[in-house]
Amino acid sequence: MRYRARFVAVTLTSAMATASLSACARSAEPAQADAAVAPVVSKAPIGLDDGAASIDALVDEFLGAVRDNDRAALHRLRVTKDQYMQIVVPGTTEPGQPPRQITEQPRELFWSLNDTKSQYAAQNILENFGGKHVLSHTLRFSRGTDEYLWYTAHGQVRLDLLVEGEALPQELRTGTIAEVDGRYKFLAFQWDN
Repeated sequence: MRYRARFVAVTLTSAMATASLSACARSAEPAQADAAVAPVVSKAPIGLDDGAASIDALVDEFLGAVRDNDRAALHRLRVTKDQYMQIVVPGTTEPGQPPRQITEQPRELFWSLNDTKSQYAAQNILENFGGKHVLSHTLRFSRGTDEYLWYTAHGQVRLDLLVEGEALPQELRTGTIAEVDGRYKFLAFQWDN
């Protein structure tokens, strides 16, 4: 029960931070001062060099890590702190707009909430699906694709799994996939979205 209460608190705080970051991305024209400070930069300062070559490859790696109960391998499929803070936070704005100028403290907060929620979600995913042999899966998204300045968000991921020994498919929910220059990683793991 304590785990659930802690997760609910993290989820609520994470939702507030996500809403704040999204509101920044959808705000009207940036102020003239912001435009002078932050010129439009069409390419992210770093990439997802360690990302998968396709969404299908990423999902296959994800399912392998879940099957093997490999928490470390699972987290290697997420954006790193540097990738999150250098691509996602400033790049969550409309294409053609300057990157968001967000100070270090909010960036750290956004990362901390994202990372904490992902840690709990990964634990939940492994508790419910870890070690199971998946015979086949169907990938679908509960949301469409969103284009941002430096990345494309594909989400939320839904996997319908046909598991050995189970008669009916099971749904595994997890988070959004980020795409940067043809490389793919999860932005976060979520199971309650």
